[in-house]
Order: sequence, then structure tokens, then C-alpha cells
Amino acid sequence: MWKKEWYYFNVLVRRLLIVLALFMICRLIFFLFNKDLFPELGVNEFFLASLVGLRYDLAAVLIINSVFILLHLVPNPWRNTRRYQRFLKWQFYLINGGFLFLEAADFVYFRYGSVRTSSHLLGLRYDIIHLIPQFIRDFWYLLLLVVALFFVVEWFYRKTSVRKRHHPVSALIIIGSTLLLAFGLAPLLAHGGSIQQKNGKNERVTQAAEWPLITNTTFTVIESFVRRYLKSPDYLSPADAERIYPFKRIMKAHSPLTAAFDRPGRPNIVVILLESFSSEYIGFFNDGRGYTPFLDSLFRHSLVFENAYANGKHSIDAIASITAGLPPLMPDPFISSPYSSNEIDGMGDYLKKVSYHSYFFHGARSNTMQLDKFLPKAGFDEFFGMEKYGNEADFDGNWGIFDGPFLSFTADVMDTLPSPFAAVIFTLSSHHPFTLPDDYRPLADPEASDLLKTISYADHSLQQFFQKASKMEWFDNTVFILTADHTGPAISDAYKNPAGMFDIPIAIFDPRLSSGLRSGKVVQQSDILPTVLELAGYTGPYTCIGDPLLSNEGGFSVSYLNGIYQIITAGFLLQFDGEQVLGLYDPDKDPLLENDLSDDFPGVRHELEWKLKAILQQYIDAMLNNKLAG
Repeated sequence: MWKKEWYYFNVLVRRLLIVLALFMICRLIFFLFNKDLFPELGVNEFFLASLVGLRYDLAAVLIINSVFILLHLVPNPWRNTRRYQRFLKWQFYLINGGFLFLEAADFVYFRYGSVRTSSHLLGLRYDIIHLIPQFIRDFWYLLLLVVALFFVVEWFYRKTSVRKRHHPVSALIIIGSTLLLAFGLAPLLAHGGSIQQKNGKNERVTQAAEWPLITNTTFTVIESFVRRYLKSPDYLSPADAERIYPFKRIMKAHSPLTAAFDRPGRPNIVVILLESFSSEYIGFFNDGRGYTPFLDSLFRHSLVFENAYANGKHSIDAIASITAGLPPLMPDPFISSPYSSNEIDGMGDYLKKVSYHSYFFHGARSNTMQLDKFLPKAGFDEFFGMEKYGNEADFDGNWGIFDGPFLSFTADVMDTLPSPFAAVIFTLSSHHPFTLPDDYRPLADPEASDLLKTISYADHSLQQFFQKASKMEWFDNTVFILTADHTGPAISDAYKNPAGMFDIPIAIFDPRLSSGLRSGKVVQQSDILPTVLELAGYTGPYTCIGDPLLSNEGGFSVSYLNGIYQIITAGFLLQFDGEQVLGLYDPDKDPLLENDLSDDFPGVRHELEWKLKAILQQYIDAMLNNKLAG
């Protein structure tokens, strides 16, 4: 009896070890595809990260194969039959094959988001079905790689065929089963790299930046769903958290900088959100080396913030940050999080109180990123998307309407709006798969990458929009705020560090400005909401993690990536894992974050730690207790 059951356990562990080996191979392939994004890792460091990552591979294998495991271990009279074994094999391939495709997708898509795939997928669930065919066309070699791995798996799986004659349990199986039991479920109980004593301090075996390499996509998807619900951290008393950084803020009197944008009547306000426009691609920030000649010229006549950062790495993050002042300080973006049903006061809600109408323009389908649900919640009066554009001849085949014709349509619609109005315009052409319209292809730089060609095209489309709009009556009475939703794939090492991967443009253009201005203040996307309110003449309370761009307050940026929170101020970056500070760094002088300055600047470390804790506590409390409005 026991010998028979040990035999089935033997077969099970052999099959699970095949999957475990597959995950380890996927980690190696992931590293080879993205080696330049881990500049601090040599061969030895990679193998150390792989050793730590074995825990997460084991956890993923056990979780996704839980039913497969039960069907092996629960005694039944059919286990020796060919039909039952065939059923097990189909289940093995369907479950593990599906997650293998997710692993393979992150070989290439990690470059765009700097994070493993997770529950963010919920925000794109309406778009994914349209994108899969294009993904296969663009990355066909990944499909071949997956097929090749399947052949290898099949060869090993056949070695585990159940025979009527039972084989003895090998030492390998005993070792393998011990590993599974000892380490397999450990990552479910704790998040992040392991801790060891080093130089008398508790330090992580691996830096936070290596977390995407340590883990695997399967585990991050599972964990993101398990950990979607927040827990109150209770770092401070409610009174202290409110004193350090109040979540509910009061719009104060105009600063001298704001006065530069004053006019006799209230201005129209237009926020232009440019898809994937890293500062790295813009010549204005890189001594003229870039792909945006029009934006460069526009910034020379704008107020430009030279230290501006995105709050997240996805478009859906940027929308909530800019229109509701809610940066993504949790595993899910607010729009697709368990807290999306909470009441909020968004840009449109505040602007209604000062008699503005607000509009959102984006050339995609109305349900992309669940905008059709979120924008009315944020108070916007109307959404103009692909359906209202009404001409599928200008459809790019994937996301929506090409930027050129859609921005022209946007200018025409805005010419019919009663002043004063507020609008958010979100471009889309500079997004993978980087499709260009036929009429622009001859103008594209043949030596540029597909991404940079679409950046140039978006810049060209923006120029045409401004040329057209400048002839319209509403233009001279309009203040434009230009920014990006997130960064694109980094090209140079300077933009691959934890600060550079969030480095975006933020600038304010007013046709009445006679010359350009520059500000060295650290700013973030969620500062745009209070800036719009200030320009519109709103006074009173507002809920936001951010301060007006034009005020003397603020001067920081917060973000959350791969389980790590960070706050950036002038000259410093502090990382925090939710329980302890990981370090204080100077990202300009120390881009790899190797030199912890906590002992050199204890006052700065203390101030930033408690400011970040106050922000997190206020933010999480508001999410848990539905305090985002009022």
C-alpha cells in the first residue's frame, strides 16, 4: 500500500521538478533579454538572485498545480488508466502552458513597465483581446521559443509515464519533495528579498531593483491578487499623520509664479498627456539630442520643471494621478483596484464649483482602461474617443485613432466649447506596436527605432494641433500643461535607475508668455490637479497627494514599484518596503543606489521617512474608509 502511494508521489514530484526547471530557464531567458536593465548584476550576482528566487519558483509551481497535485495523491481506482493519465497531462499543459506564455510576454514587456505583469491586467482587460494578434506578429520568435520549451518539457514528461510495475523512490525524489515542503510556501508568508546580517546591520541579500529578477511573473500575478486588499499600517497617530502631510488640503492664495498666468477673464485649461514621452527622448533636456523638435521649441517659451516625475509606470496610473490626485501607492491602479467603487472628488467635480465644464479626449475605445466608468466618477462632462471620432479609416489597427487626425478632430471640437473650459488630451500613437500612418512613413528617420519614429510622429502631430488651434478664438485665452503618462523603454544608463525610470516632462505653456522659464523644483503628476484648480480660481478644500506646481510648497514625488515605495526630493531618494527604510541615496551621483547616505544625513532620512509614512497612512486610511471625497 505505502509502496504504491510512494510511487505516485515519485511520479508527481518528477513532474513538478520539470516545471520548476522550466521556471529557472525562464528566469535566465528573462535576464538575457533585459540584462542592460540590471547593470549592477554580474554572473555571480545572477546566480545568487536565482538561488533566492528558487523559493518563489517553488511557490508558483505548488500554487498553480494544486489541483494537479491532489489528482495525483488522492487514491482512486483510475490512476493507472491511460485515460486518467491523459487527463492529467492535458491539465499539466493547459495550466503550466498558460503561465509560460505570461512568463514569455514579460521577456519583452518588462522593458516598457519595469515591473512584472500583475493585476494591472484588469485595467486592460477590454484591450487585451485586440492586442494578442499584434503581440504574436511582433514577437513571433517568443512563440517559437515557447514551442521549443514545450518539446523539451514533453520529452521529460514522457519519462514520468505511469507503469503498472511500480518503481522505487529515488534519492532525487526525496530531496525534491523535501525542498518543496520546506521552501515552497515560504514566499506566501512574506514579501521581498531575504534578510541577513551583514556588517552589523540588517541588509537585504539583494537590492530592491533586483526583485523583478528574483521573482517570476506567475508569482507576481498570484501575489497581486492575494495582496490587493490594503491593511492599515498605523505608523503614526492620526493627528501626527495629518500634521505631517494632510490628505485633505486647502487651496491657498496665488503665489507670485501663478500671477504670471493671470488674465482679465478666467483661462481655458488644457492638459496634454503624451504617451510614453520620457524626458530622455526630448532634446530640450538632453542638449538638443532628441526626437521632438516641436516640443523643444515650445518648451523654450514655457515654464519647464526640470525635475519632474511620473507617479507610476502605466497609463492607467497617470490618469488617476492627474485627474484625481491619487498616485498608485498600492499594487493596483486605483481605477481597477478593489477601492474603485469609493466616492472621489475629481478634477471635473472641483471645476464645476467654479462653473467650468470639463472634457477628456483620447483616440481609443471608450472602455479602454475603464475610462467609461472612471471619467464620470471624476466629474468629467464628456469623453471624446474613437466612437465619437467616427471614421475607422484613421484607426491604427490596435489602440485607436492615429494622433494626427485625432488631434485635428480635438481642436475642432474644442472650437465649439463654451469658455472657460478644461480638457485633458491623451495621445496614443507612441505606444507599442508603434504603428505609423502611411502618409508619415516617408518623413520618419530610417535609422530611428520604431518607438522613436512614433515619438517623432506624435511630436509632429502636436505641432499640427498647435498650428491649427492657434488660429482659433479660444487659443490665446488658454493655459496648456504638458506632461507624459509614464516613461518609455530607457536607452541610456542615466535613465535606467530608480529615479530616471520615472523622469518625464512637465511644463506650462501660455501663449501670452514672452519668454521661457525654468524651475528646479521636484514635481510629480499628482501636482497637476491642484495646479488646474489654482489656475481656474478654485478656492477651498481638495483631496490630493500633491501641491500646486506654481506654489512654494511641495517639492517631492512619490511612487511604488515592485513592492518598494520611494520618495524623491531635491538631491535625495529614499526607498521604503512598508516596514523599514532600505536606504537614502543621491540618484544623480549614485545612479545604482550603492551608497546609503542614511548615516551622513540622518535629519534628511528622518524627515523623508516620516513624510512618506504619513502619506501612506493617510492614503491607505482614505482607501479603506472611503474618505477620498468631501
